[in-house]
This record gives sequence, structure tokens and C-alpha cells, in this order.
Amino acid sequence: MSISTITTGTPSTASSPPSARAESVTAGVTAALAGVAASAGDGVSATVSLSGKALHALAQAGETAVNATVAGGRTVASTATSMLSEVEDLAVGAWHAAQSAAHGIEHAGEAVVDAVVDGAHEAASTAESVGKALGHYAEVGLSATGDALSEVASGTVMAAAAGGKAIIAML
Repeated sequence: MSISTITTGTPSTASSPPSARAESVTAGVTAALAGVAASAGDGVSATVSLSGKALHALAQAGETAVNATVAGGRTVASTATSMLSEVEDLAVGAWHAAQSAAHGIEHAGEAVVDAVVDGAHEAASTAESVGKALGHYAEVGLSATGDALSEVASGTVMAAAAGGKAIIAML
């Protein structure tokens, strides 16, 4: 379609009557529609003129694109599943490590308590042994001191009696 066909019948509004102007516009519209129809016909004939091989090649290209998209989607899904599995394994491992650490802390606490209790028992046993030994030595010491005081007292009494007898004898 050419622009010259549409614009060739330009009416002059000043000198022509309205029916002439209408005929001129109608002729221009008819020419324009004829050009559009011719262009559409050319497009249809170009579409129809595609060969069977070209259509088959186009279908194969489309099928290849779809298959590649599906394969890519499967690869992404497989990778995501694998990553999810690894994250789950990591979480399970972290949980087991936390449990193991908690058990280790529990056992360490028990060991500290046992050591304190054992140390307290040992200290108490040692204190008891020392106390018994000190008590024994105090008893022995006091007994010896009592015996010594008794001897001193007896000696003093005997010395006083002897001194009294000596004074009476001197008088």
C-alpha cells in the first residue's frame, strides 16, 4: 500500500459540494482498505509458504527449549534437595554435639562433686585421726602431769612432816 493512493484524491472544501467531498473520502477509505487487504494477503501467503521442513525445525526448537527448561528445573530441584539434606544433616550433627557437650558438663559436674565429697571425707577422717591422737596425747600428758603433781604434793607433805618433826625435836 502506498501513501500516494490515500492522498491522491484530496478534496477542496471551499469549492466542492458536500456529496463530492463524501465521495472523495469514500474513495480514499476504499483505497486504504484495499491496501490493508493486500498487505494481509501478502502476510498470509508468506505464512503459508513456510515449508514443512521449516515448521518441523521450529517445532523441534520449541521442544528442545521446553526439554532444556524442564531439565534445568529438575537440576535446580535436585540441587535444592541435596542442599536441604546437607542442612538437615548439619542440624542433626549440631544437636548431637550439643547433647554430647551437655552430658560432658554433667559428668564433669558429678566428678567435681565426687572430688569435693571425697576431699571432705578425707579431711574429716584426717581431722578425726588428729583429734583422737591429740586426745590420747593430752590424756597421757595430763596423767603424767597428775602423777608428777601427786609426787610433788606427796613429797611436799613428807618434807613438811619431816620439817615439823625436826622442829618439834628441836624444841
